[in-house]
Order: sequence, then structure tokens, then C-alpha cells
Amino acid sequence: MSATTAIENDDSGAAAAALRARCRAALGSWDARLDAVIERDPAYAGAFVALAEAAADGPLSAQAKTLVLLACDAAMTYRNRDSLPGRIQGALDAGVPPDGVLEVLELVSVLGVHALNVGLPIALEEYPEEERPEAPPALQSRVQQRFERLRGYWDAGWRPVLAHLPGFLDRYTDFSAASARHDVLDAKTRELVLVAIDASSTHMYAPGTRIHVRNARAHGATFGEVVQVFQLASLLGVESCLLGVPLLD
Repeated sequence: MSATTAIENDDSGAAAAALRARCRAALGSWDARLDAVIERDPAYAGAFVALAEAAADGPLSAQAKTLVLLACDAAMTYRNRDSLPGRIQGALDAGVPPDGVLEVLELVSVLGVHALNVGLPIALEEYPEEERPEAPPALQSRVQQRFERLRGYWDAGWRPVLAHLPGFLDRYTDFSAASARHDVLDAKTRELVLVAIDASSTHMYAPGTRIHVRNARAHGATFGEVVQVFQLASLLGVESCLLGVPLLD
């Protein structure tokens, strides 16, 4: 190897190390799959790290940022096993206790119910000829009150489920509130986590995004904090290269 080649390799290695350090500083973790991207297209990798730094530069605490990213990777619509270990370690390094990580993992599992939120109204419309008597008002009232007490809010979007599947909604209320028993995350952070997984490019569930933005605001979240959640969630787009570039190599 010539002296010139050695110098170029040293410079390349130093540049890669600098990108890794910048990414860790911004996001609290590093995905080793970015190494292949750096080698193949360092300019693109640098542009991504600069984008990550811009997303990380905002009012959210270091802990909140790591939890938003963890939630996006752990959500059932993404399930990013490659990034998840780093996200968990990043949250722990930021001072989140293990029970806080567990609380996020349990919290984002509520995403599955959106199959019912989306599907039931469609099914009701597509089967107009069938009689579907609604549950007794007293039962609906009891189930709604439990939901409001345990979840801290109510939204009209739950109305079809309440009217036709009150028993399921009652069980879902217990399931969706179970993560809060860890009592690590404050109400604002929990809502910001839910904003992230609903707005993520792998889900884009607008009704839920609106509900949880509204809830986050009610718990003291600022406009800047909510927008920063959107910025952090937008970083998931790099996964196309994280998946494909190593295969190309």
C-alpha cells in the first residue's frame, strides 16, 4: 500500500469515527449498519447525520429523545431488531431505568388496537342489512367512565367500539393502562411516545396522532416538543439504506 493510500485510509477512518461520534451525541446510539453506508457513500451518510443533529436539536430532554426513538423502533409496524438494542442501551445511558424502558415497550403495544378503530366502522357500513343493537346505555357509561379514569381521556373515535364491543373495550382499557403501573414516565412523555408511533411513516394513523397531540398539550407539552417528535420519527426513512446497502456490498 502506498503512502498516499495509507493517508487516504486514515482520513477516511477519522471521518467515519467523527460521524459515529456525532450520531451518538445526537441520538444516543449508533447503528452499526451505517458503517456500510459510510463506506459506500460518505456524503450521504454525512447528510443523514446532519439531519439527525437537526432533529435532535430541540426542547426535548435527552431521555425523551431516546424513548421516542425506542418507541418507533419497537412499534409493531416497524419492529427494527437491528436498531433496537442500541436504542435500549441509549435510553439506559441517558438515565432511563430498566422499568422505564419496559414501560415504553408495553405502552407501544397498544398500537394493535387500531385494527379495530379502523375496521369496525367500515364493517358497520358494509353490513347495513344486519341488526346490530347497541349495548345498554348503563353498560356503555360504566365502560367509558373506567376508560376515562384509567387512561385519562376520552375521544369520540371510541364510540363505535363502546356501542358494539363494550366488553372488549373494557378489557382493552385494562391492557392499555397496565404499563402505567411502572410509574416511571410522566403523562406528557407517555403521550409524546404515542404521538411518535402514530405519526411514524410505518403507521401514519392521523386520528390517533391528533388525539395524542391534544393529550400531550393538555399535559404541558409545547408545540416545539411535539414537532421535535415528528422530526425524530422522520429519521426512520434511512432504514431503506440500512437494509439495502449491506446487501449491495
